[in-house]
Amino acid sequence: MFNTFERNCQCSTRSSEIFQLIKGVRILKVLVFMVNIAVLWYLIRHFYKH
Repeated sequence: MFNTFERNCQCSTRSSEIFQLIKGVRILKVLVFMVNIAVLWYLIRHFYKH
């Protein structure tokens, strides 16, 4: 009985780590997207003046 409980805990910990990893990657993607938009906006303004 304890053996199954230990297995469930390990599985739960792994899925929690995977969820945190996905959450971290999602935040990173949003940050990269924001930087890309900012650079694009800057380039459009810069070239529009010339």
